[in-house]
This record gives sequence, structure tokens and C-alpha cells, in this order.
Amino acid sequence: GNYAILAVTITPLYTPENNLNGVVALIEDITEQKSVEAQRRRMDRLIALGEMSAVVAHEMRNPLAGIAAGVSYLAKKIPAESRDYKAGQMILQEVDRMQRIIEDILSIAHTPTLATADHHLADIIATIKQRYASALQAKDIMFITHFDPRLPALTLDRDKIEQVFNNLMENAIHATGAGGQIRLLADYHPEHAEAEILFTDTGAGIPEESITKVFDPFITTKSRGTGLGLPLSRQIIEAHQGRLNLAHTGENGTTFLIQLPA
Repeated sequence: GNYAILAVTITPLYTPENNLNGVVALIEDITEQKSVEAQRRRMDRLIALGEMSAVVAHEMRNPLAGIAAGVSYLAKKIPAESRDYKAGQMILQEVDRMQRIIEDILSIAHTPTLATADHHLADIIATIKQRYASALQAKDIMFITHFDPRLPALTLDRDKIEQVFNNLMENAIHATGAGGQIRLLADYHPEHAEAEILFTDTGAGIPEESITKVFDPFITTKSRGTGLGLPLSRQIIEAHQGRLNLAHTGENGTTFLIQLPA
């Protein structure tokens, strides 16, 4: 299930009389080198984008607070059953949504601060399942989980890990058609002191042109998405000394792989 990047160099061998005597083929595995290079490029892009986004987000905070205060003041003078009052409430909801986006942008620009304790992954996922029960039921999506009975409690910031699974669940529900499945499989590898979590949906997969950009900010296929969910999720997992990667995507669905110290 793994892939490798190979550098192949083929050199002809000649006799002193300049006759071809064969070839030497050198095959070198440069997978790790390319991975480090790609990660460095991604980090450079994120740093530049994060710095720019943080400045923009800070500048947007004050005008949004002014809009919210002004609309709230005007709404007090309008009858609650009127159309104008409902329009005002809609504006406040959109302002609140913008403020949440700003908080996400500011989170991207800074390394998360963790408040860790020991938690069982099954308890966290039970909370996520309950939170999205109505959304799963609305599309008749089955959520299937399996936990390795040997899996110990993990040292986590529960709120931030829940944010990761919220993002994955929202993406999976959006991608999965009616009657589909979302599966979470958690294994324990004591030889590596590691928990391995596979999160799979049966959706249509990620478009080919977006596969290499899924963890870049502001890349999204949702009409109302910000494209910050997966970058924030990876940042949170890496802050836990773990890894979050796209394991597979295709016509039969998408799988994300989370690896956490255990």
C-alpha cells in the first residue's frame, strides 16, 4: 500500500576500443528526501500565507465588531415579528460566521497551545457520533467504528482533537451520498507506541486537481467552505507529535490516516 519515488540513472560502459560493453543502472530511493522537500515548501507557503492572513484578520475584527454592535442596537427598536428584525438577525448570524472564520485564520497563523490529559479515543468518538447523529440520519449514512481493544488512553487536548474529527466528519458527510457509510478504524501498534486511525467515507473522492492541495488553506470544494478545516486539523495533529495524511481517494471514497503517539 505504500509508494516510493526512485531516481534511476543508466550509464553505458565502453571498452578501451570504444565498443559498448554493457550498462550500469543505479536505482536510488529518494522518497524521504522528496517528502522533506515537499514539507519544507508547504511550510514556507503556510508561513507566508499565515502572516498575510493574520494581518488581514486583525484588520477585519474591528469593523465586524462595529457592524454587530450597530445591528444589535437597531434591532432593539424593531418589533421581533417584523421582516426587518429577521433581516437583522440574519446579518448577525453572518457576522458571527465571519468572526469564526477569522478565529480559524488566526489559529492557522500560530502554533496551537495544548492542554493535554489522558483520554480514551472511543469516548471522544462517541461524543462526535452524538453531535452529528441528526446529520447522519438525514442522509441515511451509517457510521461504523472499530477500536483495537489493546488501545490505551492517549495524551491529548480533547477539545482540539474533537475539532479534528469535527472537520473530518463534516467533510465526509458532505462528500457521502444518501445510504453511504463513514468508517473509523483505530489500531494500536505497541512496537511503535503508536495509534493508527483510518477515517473513510464512501463519497465520490477528491478531484484530481485538488489532491496535492487538500492541506493548503482556502482550498475547498464546498460552496460555503473556507478551506481551513484540513490545514487546521493537520496543524493540531502535528502539535500532538502525530501525522495526518491523505491515504487514499477515488471513486469509491476517501481515507485519511491519523497517527498519534500512544
